[in-house]
Amino acid sequence: MLRSILIFGTDEFDDIPADIIHNNDDDWGNKIYFPTSAEEMIEASELWYDSMLACHGETRIASRLMVPRGELNVETLLNPYASPYQTALAAEAEDEGRLLDELPLPTESWLYRLDIDRDAEVGTHPDHLASVPVYAHVQEHGSEVAITYVTMYPFNGSYAICCGACSAGEHQADVEHMSVYVDRESGEVTRAYFAAHRMRDGEYVDAADLQFASPNSRRLVAYVAKAGHGLYPRAGRIWRLFGFANDLTGNGHVWDPETAVVISEGSPRWMLYRGRWGSAHDLAAGFTSGPSFQGWWLAEHPHSRGCLKRAFCQCLE
Repeated sequence: MLRSILIFGTDEFDDIPADIIHNNDDDWGNKIYFPTSAEEMIEASELWYDSMLACHGETRIASRLMVPRGELNVETLLNPYASPYQTALAAEAEDEGRLLDELPLPTESWLYRLDIDRDAEVGTHPDHLASVPVYAHVQEHGSEVAITYVTMYPFNGSYAICCGACSAGEHQADVEHMSVYVDRESGEVTRAYFAAHRMRDGEYVDAADLQFASPNSRRLVAYVAKAGHGLYPRAGRIWRLFGFANDLTGNGHVWDPETAVVISEGSPRWMLYRGRWGSAHDLAAGFTSGPSFQGWWLAEHPHSRGCLKRAFCQCLE
């Protein structure tokens, strides 16, 4: 079964990894989902506001469309009331002599939700992967500079459990990352952190054990797990949860990004969006947040998890 790869590196960041991504459906018919840019993900979405209502002792969700698909972009994402849709609603209310519905409070910005179009969930066509940017977050840690490379997918596919007896893990919007550590004085790569399943299954790899795109290249190779998009330093089967929820990586489509976009808490402007990415309606079930609201934004998990811990011990240190 042919699978796929990611490579990071540009003129500014020549240690950008190159991702390898699966390029075919698996034996249980699960699709392969490819990355995209944040802007394309936004423009393929609707913006909703989910308010929580108390009804007969139960908490229920009331959803309100804020910006329809076709009108949503970075500006209307940050200011929904500037959209033609909201302008039309306001004009209609004024003509009818009635008040608009109560406006959401700024403190409730996390209740905004992007609902991604189902046709856009597959991501960018594999022939155009190079045009998809990788995002770079740069921080200084003592004698090292940490460059965290962030990748975004419109959809996180399900993965087979117990050899396909059942599946789990499917949700819209997926934010993945890995960090490359560079010595401040020499400029040489010292190590890399390959993140998988948030910070649960991440692994530190020393420079001597890293794989590069070519003998004279500084561009690292990272293998992307099928469906869940966790990043690993090697190809093959990654044993997890006593062998019941393994990740699969391998050779296939190479994503070698042409562009690395530097991100911070306020730049580009879409980084200011504090709401949810993806269409999960159950607020208690968790959701995908933007990069700066992820647990690894300020620093990676300090511990590395090798194959034995991933397979037999799922408690975080």
